[in-house]
Formats: sequence, C-alpha cells, structure tokens
Amino acid sequence: VMMAVSTVLVMGSFASVGAQGLGITNGYPYALCFVNMENTAPFTIDFVKEKVAIWIPAYDTRFGSLNGASEVIVEDVAITGVQVEFKLSAATRFGNGYIDQMLQTLTSGSNAFDTHLNNILGTNYTLTSRTVVENASPDVAISFTEFGREYINSWTKTMTMQVDFSPKRNTKLVVTFTNPDVTVSPHPLVITWPERTVTFRMFSSIAGNKIFLRNIDASSTDTTSRYQFYVYIPTLLVNSLENILVTPPSSTIPNYNNTKSNPFIVTVPSTYRDATLNLVVSIHAYPNTMIVSPSNLSITKRNVQTFSFTVTAPIGTYTLNYTIAPPWNAPSANNNYFNQPSYQHTVVYRAPLNITTQSIEDGYMAHLPVTNDYGGAYSRENIIHLEKLPKVALTITIVAPGCQSSPLSITFFPVSRPYAYFSLRGLYPGLKNVQFVLSGLSAADYDTPAPRTWMVHGRNPICYTLTTSPSCFQALGCAWNEFRGFCVNTTVPLLIDSIPTLFDQESSSLLNVTLVTPVRTSLTVTFVAVSRLVFNPSMITLPAGTTNFTFKVTGYLQDRDGIVQESFYLRLSGVDANTYDQTVAIATIRPKIICTVAIPAPFYVNTESENFVISCDGPPEEEVYFTPVPKKGITFVPVGMSVGSAVKMDSTTSTGSFFAVSVLQVIGSFDVKLTISGKNAARYEAVPIVQTRTLPSAAVNVPPRFHFDEYATSEEVHVDLSAIPPYPLYLNLSVIDNKTKLPAPADVQVYPTQLIYNGSMRSTIYATGYTLGNYTIIYNVSGQSADNYLTPNTSSFEIRDRADGNAFTYRLRLGYQSKTACRVSVGMNSQVFYGQDEVAISDNFCDTMIPLALENSTGATLCPAQPSEYRCREILATTGTVCYWYKNTCNYIEEMQGVAREFAYGSSFIAFVTQNSTVYTLGANILGQLGHSIEYNLTMVPDIPEPIASISVGSGHVLALADSGALYTWGGNSMGQLGITANVLQSVTVRLVEFPFGELITCVSAGGEHSGAVTTRGELYMWGSNEYGQLGQQSTFRTKATTPVIATRETFHNEVVVSLQLGESHTMVATDLSAYTFGNNNQGQLGRPGWDEWQPAQTLLWYPTKYIDRPTYASYLQGKTKC
Repeated sequence: VMMAVSTVLVMGSFASVGAQGLGITNGYPYALCFVNMENTAPFTIDFVKEKVAIWIPAYDTRFGSLNGASEVIVEDVAITGVQVEFKLSAATRFGNGYIDQMLQTLTSGSNAFDTHLNNILGTNYTLTSRTVVENASPDVAISFTEFGREYINSWTKTMTMQVDFSPKRNTKLVVTFTNPDVTVSPHPLVITWPERTVTFRMFSSIAGNKIFLRNIDASSTDTTSRYQFYVYIPTLLVNSLENILVTPPSSTIPNYNNTKSNPFIVTVPSTYRDATLNLVVSIHAYPNTMIVSPSNLSITKRNVQTFSFTVTAPIGTYTLNYTIAPPWNAPSANNNYFNQPSYQHTVVYRAPLNITTQSIEDGYMAHLPVTNDYGGAYSRENIIHLEKLPKVALTITIVAPGCQSSPLSITFFPVSRPYAYFSLRGLYPGLKNVQFVLSGLSAADYDTPAPRTWMVHGRNPICYTLTTSPSCFQALGCAWNEFRGFCVNTTVPLLIDSIPTLFDQESSSLLNVTLVTPVRTSLTVTFVAVSRLVFNPSMITLPAGTTNFTFKVTGYLQDRDGIVQESFYLRLSGVDANTYDQTVAIATIRPKIICTVAIPAPFYVNTESENFVISCDGPPEEEVYFTPVPKKGITFVPVGMSVGSAVKMDSTTSTGSFFAVSVLQVIGSFDVKLTISGKNAARYEAVPIVQTRTLPSAAVNVPPRFHFDEYATSEEVHVDLSAIPPYPLYLNLSVIDNKTKLPAPADVQVYPTQLIYNGSMRSTIYATGYTLGNYTIIYNVSGQSADNYLTPNTSSFEIRDRADGNAFTYRLRLGYQSKTACRVSVGMNSQVFYGQDEVAISDNFCDTMIPLALENSTGATLCPAQPSEYRCREILATTGTVCYWYKNTCNYIEEMQGVAREFAYGSSFIAFVTQNSTVYTLGANILGQLGHSIEYNLTMVPDIPEPIASISVGSGHVLALADSGALYTWGGNSMGQLGITANVLQSVTVRLVEFPFGELITCVSAGGEHSGAVTTRGELYMWGSNEYGQLGQQSTFRTKATTPVIATRETFHNEVVVSLQLGESHTMVATDLSAYTFGNNNQGQLGRPGWDEWQPAQTLLWYPTKYIDRPTYASYLQGKTKC
C-alpha cells in the first residue's frame, strides 16, 4: 500500500493558492508531469521531502527567467520500497509562449531536467516513466478602464484595454470597434506576444451614449474563442455643446450720456462648471466709442454661475457682439464645450434730463440772528422740479453763502414725487448767490440747474403802514402783535411761566407758555437743553389759532452734583417760526432728600425690638409716609406720628421711628425695607435696606435624672443656658414629691433656690435629704430677659437606701467636656473593632480599664517590630507609641507623638484628636472617611468649625463630638449612618448632625454602618442601618433610618440612658439602673437568646438586685468614644 504525502513549495515571490487536485491556479496555462522512478537504495518520505525542497529552488534558478514559471509545485510523493512516484506542476501568468518551453523541458529524455534530478537524488535511481499533460489555452478575460464623461468634438483621455495574459508566442490579438459615431485611435487595437495591454483615445462629433461593439479578428494566429469579455463593457457619454447666456439690463431703465449702465449678466451652464473650466468671453462694441468694462471675462471658477460687465458711452445707439475663446496664456485650454453666441444686443444712450427752479422773491430781516437756528430773513418756499425721476437716486444740495437752506439737500428716488420745496434763511442783508450741486448714482443723467440770486434787505418799512393782520402777515418780515393791535417789522415774544425748584428726577407741574400773537399757519416748538433736563412733550406742533400750550420738565442730576441751574431754550420751526422771539429760561435742580435707618440690636423671637430710627436731611413740603414692608412672622409698629403702619413726616420734622414685633418662631436675619408714599415721595432717595435678626428663644438646659444615698449630698450638677441673657435672668427652683404631687418634705432641699445669670451661661446646684423617694425640680424664669427663654423642663432625682445595689453606679458630670466612663459589653468578637476583651468577671467594673498615655512614647523602634496589624494597633493602645499599619508594615507616625490625646480605628484608616482639639486622619479614603482628599498622608480634617472633644469611628465613617455638644460627621452614607438630610452615598465634607432644639450630645458611638448618641438629658438617638435591629426600632427593621430617631424612655423602663457602645451590627446601652442590648446576635453579642433582635432587652446574666453591686459580665473597649 502506498502512502501519499503532499508537499507544496512556492517559487520566487508568487504565493501558492492552496491548490485542489492539480494545485495550480485555475485559468492560467500550466503543464503537468507525472514522474515514476526506481532506486537501488530505498527512499524515505522525509528524504524525498528534503531533496524536493532543495531541488525546486535549484530548478527555478536554472529555468526561472527562461520558462517564466510563476508556480512550481511538487506533490503526491509516494514511496513503495524502491518505487518512487511524484507529480510536478508548472504554471505561468506571463503568456502562452512559455508553456512551449516548459513542455519541451518536461518531455525531453536527455535534458537539464533529468540531469538536475540525477544530481539531486543521486545516481541510485532509474527513471521508469514520465507522462506530460498540458492546458496551454485557458479562457482569457479582456477588460477596459472606465470611460467616464467626455465632450462632443473632443478627444477623450487615454484609456486602456487589458488581457489577463498575453497571446501565445508569435501570435496577436486584434480588437476592432464598429460604432460609426466614434473615432478610435489607434484602430484596430492590437496586443502581440508577450504584451498584455494597449492604450487608445476616442473622438465623437455626435452627442449621446456610445456602447462600443467589439469584434476579434478571426485571422489571428491565436485561438480567438478563448478570449472572453468578463468585465463590464464601459459606456462613453458624449455631452452636447451648451450655450452661454448674456442678459442685458432692463430696457425700461434708460442710459444717459457717458453714464455707467446697469450690469449685463453672463450665465455659464452648471454642466461644465468643473475643474477644467477655463475660457474667455469677449464683448465687442460697435461703434467703438462705447467702453466695455471688462471687455474680456475670464471664466475659471467652477462654483460661480454668473459674471457681469457694464458699458459707458456718449449719446448714440450701439451694438454688442460676443465670442468665446481660450485664454491667451492657455491657448490649448478646452473651450469646445460651448456654442459660439449668435445673438447681439442694442444699447441706446440719451441726452441728460432737465431740472427747473424758480426765481426767489426778495426777503427782509425780521430779527437779527440770535443763534444758528433763529433770526434773520426768511424766504418763501421755492420749488425744484425734475423732468423725469432718477434711475437710482439723485441728491440736490442747495449752497448759498450767508444763508441757511431748509432742507440742506433734497434726495429723489425712482418712486418719489418729481418735485420738492426748499426755503432760505438769510443771516445778514445783501445779495445771496444760490447754487445747486448734484450727487448720487443718477447725477450724471441730469444737467445742473442754473444758479439763482436772492436779495435780502433790512427791516421792511412797509410793516408799520399795514393795519390788518392778514395784510401784515402777507408782507415779508412783518408780524402782527395781537396784544398791541398793530403790525411790526420784528418778532413778537413768547411768555413762559416761572419754573419752581426741581428735585432730582422730579417732574414739575404743568407750565404754561403764552403766544402774544396766535399761530397763523403752523408752529413747531422744540425744547433744547444741554443736559440734566427732560421735557414732556419734547416737541409740540401748534395749529393755526393757538394762543398757549403747556409742558412739564424733569431734572436729572449727575454724579456728585449739588444744586444746579440749567438753561434751555425753545427752538422754533415751521411756517410761523419767524414771527416769534426765541425764548430762553432757567430751571433749578437740587438733589433728592436722603434718609437713613439706624437699626437696633438683634432681638429674640416673641419679643419686641428696640426702635428703628429714620433720619432725613430735610423735611418735606407736604406729608410723606414711610411704610415698612411686612415680613413673615414680623410685625412693624410706628412710634409717634403715623397713619396705619406708616411713619408720618410733615414740614415740621425730618425724623421718625418704629419697632418690630416677632409673632412667630421665625429665627434668623431678615431685611427691613421701607416704601415712601405721599405727594413729595419722588423727592426722596430710596431708603437703603437694612438688616437685623431674631434670635432663637434661649433654652435652660436642666440636668438629667440623678440620685444619691439617704443622708448624703449629691454631686453638683450643671444648670446651663444656651445663650447669655442680655439682662440679668433669675431662675427660681422648687421641689415636688412625685408620689404626693405636693412640695417635698423639709429635709429634701435643692441649693441654691435661686440662680442668677448676669453675663454668664452656667450655674450649679446640689440636693440633700434623707426621705427616700423620687422628686421633681421645677424651674421658674423671671427678670427682664425672661421672655427670651423657653419654659424650662423639669428634672428629677432619687434618694436611695444606702444598701440598694445597681447595675453600676454612674454619676453623670454634666457640661460639654466629655470624660472617660466604663461601657457595658456582653459576648465576644464585636467585629471590625479591636480592643474589646473577651467575656470576663470583674470585681470592680472599671478595674480592667487601661488608660491611654499617647504622650509617653517608648520609642519609634517599637512600631516596625510589630508583625501584624492587630499587634500594631495594640502598641498604640497600650504603650502610647503612635503606630499605623500600612502596606503590611507597622509605621511610626512621628507627627502625632505627644500630640494626640485620643484615637479611633476604622476599616483601613485611623483618626486622631489632638491636644488642641483638632482632628487628623490617615489611610484609605474610598468613602471620603478621611474628611479630605489626601489618601495615606496624615492630614488635618478641614472645615470643623469648633474644638472637638472626642471621636468615634465606624467601618467607613466618623463621628466627631464637639466641646459644645454639637455632633459632626463625614464618610460613607450608604445606609444613612451620617444622620444627615442630604441624599448622598458618601461625603468628604464635614456635616452637622441635626437634633431637636435644645438637645446637647454627651456620648457618641459608631458601629459598622450605624450610629448612636446620648444627650445631656439622658435621651438616646439612633440612625443608620437597621438590618439586624441594631437601631432598636421596629418601624425601620431590615431597612435604615437616615436621620437621628429617638428611642423612647418606655423602651428602657423610663430609665435615664447614660452610656452606649456600638459593635459592628449590635448595640449596648447602659442606663442608670441596668444594661440593654439589641441587634445581631450571631456570636452571642447580645448576652441573651435570639438572633436578630430589634427589641432592646436586658441580658440574662445581669442581676440588678440590691444584693449585687457590680455587673457579672463586663469589658472595656479601649480607644473609643468617651462619655
């Protein structure tokens, strides 16, 4: 059995196409040789592969350039004993002629093939047989390049015809085109061996689509049937010639002697506006006295469709002809796309148009000129008339030295009237020359009018001889004085009322102007002032018969103006302007009255303020009223002269006052704005807005419940105010027996019985007595500041039997400074936090406490020596050396040594409180728990507004208790553990936790994702995750509380909460009598049966009896919040 092994080797730079069967690329000429041989020594397959690999390159070297083989493949090697068979394939892309050479090589018995094979395989073989198969004439594809779009009467660009491989040796391929509309050069197209391409061009004198028919010359020595048009046969698109259009201007617009015409528009069809566009349109004018601009239009811009030219000529008729040619600097440019224009245009140029004017009647001086626009002699109206309206625009300017023309110039348009009027004003007597100057786009279409003269005389002597008003006004320079009843040769006066003093931005009352002589035709009066005065109306036109008119004037001062006198005059125009005197008047303007408001000190809610005092720099002429704008929760009450809620001022006073009353619990700053009303209100500047504020009603912070033994005296407890009273405050104390509701027995006393606060916020009291029981202290506030304070709550205390035992004795020291106290803890493994001991029995509840002595370092060498994070933390807790675990190393924090007085660990971070009550953090910051943006670098937390007494840290958040009893927080907030109202998942910014008014915090603790706080009144607030019931609330069980929620006293049997400690997901609370736990109990943390317990309950091994005076199970959690 023979085993076939296929080996493919590629010659030269040609890639083999993974042949199937023969292995040679289909469609190409090839030769195939089957070789059988026998050798004396057996061949192995590997030996044949090795020898073939050597032989094929050598074969290609020997015959490569001669035989033109593009693929040489040896495959199907089979060896059976000494019998060897294999197949040799050769193909070419370069022409059928090479196949002849390869066939001769493969079929020759005694040639280089055998010799070379012998050299490679050795002499130990005998060539048994050699069979040759050929395929020398496969189908051949003929293809053309795209023809594209061409143009009539133009040769196309060079095109290419190509065959896949050349004809056979000594043969040729001939292709002829049979379309009679197309000329092909060269023709026919001939490809001879060994070529594969031929180039040609085409020309057509007829437009349209030319699909080329082809025919292959049958007399060719090659086999014509093997040639196939395998590709798309291109279509030649021949475009017709287009026309360039010249559009003359409208024939309705005439041309006048030597004026420029409107544009002639030359339009180029869009078909030929491409990158090859380059031609010149020449314009020829007959006769040649016409000037064409430009006379040659160069057209090369492919994106521009229209071009233009204009003509200018003297009077006559002209003809325009057009030709299209290539540019002089590009004579070979193709302009054969366009027909030569066969049309022409006729242009007519006419004589100029006439402008007529009339002679000007003599004038007489009525009044010597006072200003540039008043006085002198006035002519009658004179007409200017055009023979025909202009094509575009014509302006005629009247120039007359010693005169003023009204108007100075007249402009005519194609749609206006062909006539207009003007009048002259002579400034002095004498002969005046009047000339007319033409301008505008149509000025050249008209002849300039001849000049005119105007004689101006002195006063008209005939005026005094005229006895009637009509005859008087008919004469130039005369005016009829109606008051005196005779004709004068001068102007008559205008009489204006006296103008009172104006305040800034104040309008006068109506002022009257009397005309001595009624208006005969029309008169326009315009009020003119340099500045500061505004008139209403600013201009008024008086009809015939008018004898008076009214106006108002308003004064406006400029910056830093004092009292100003501003002059103005009445500019007269119209037919009767030369009848009246020009009138000049003066107005006096003074600044507005300025008022200020003196504000009292801030005042408390539900009280009255001191007086607000209004002071103005002058009294009003008539009454004015100052009304405070109402505010929510604030009422304003006037003092003295008033109308309703407004403070009244009259001509006798420039001051007034009012006060504010707080009627609601609206606390904070508010604006006080006054509105001014009354007849003189406009004379006042707006009163500046002032601001004051209401203070919250201060609280009396009474002590929480306390107790002492019979016949003993209690420790002093604080009774504090939340704000210093403005005046002395008295607090009177009395004691009530809770059982009888009557005053306490005489032996039960609280000292002192009256507390006096004068510039202070703190007092202390103590109690004594021997009658056992529970008592309530009642506080009564008195004094001038009593209204500023809320009614105090009561506080209570208990007098106990000396033998009575407690869970642990906790005597609360009130005030805002925190102190160390013991915690209650039951069970093991309060997760996340270090420092909690295992369950142990302690004879003395606080004996196990190990004080922190962070200021007494034992040396920085202790830190690097610690092998674990737990030991690193323990060194900080037990020796006071400030160490921090980072990157698997215990690092010494020198900056905090001797500076920190308290620390707390979270998850991968630590927080310190320094001796000066600032907070520093260090470590990871993924939740913003550092309170700043600098990871792993000891940095002070910014923006904490007050000193910090103590801190507590959860897994990713921080609680910071201030000396004042305020609580600040930052870090992760996914479960609401920050206790803030903002809906954020985390906060790197320090935020204040809001508690009910008057509550001050004395103890805080942070769990994994929950938080808690105890107030000075013994109340407990919890917030954050309640997944395991660790908030002690049923309403949010399995969810969360995002703001502090109070745990009612009933929850703890009406006992006062004095301390708390939070584990990862459980809570421990100490009251003054017992201890309670709630939350996660998966490791016995609660010290009682159960799993997730939201209901606070006492531990099983806690015995609050009179015979046990210490807890059975207790531990101390070091480094946590101090209470």
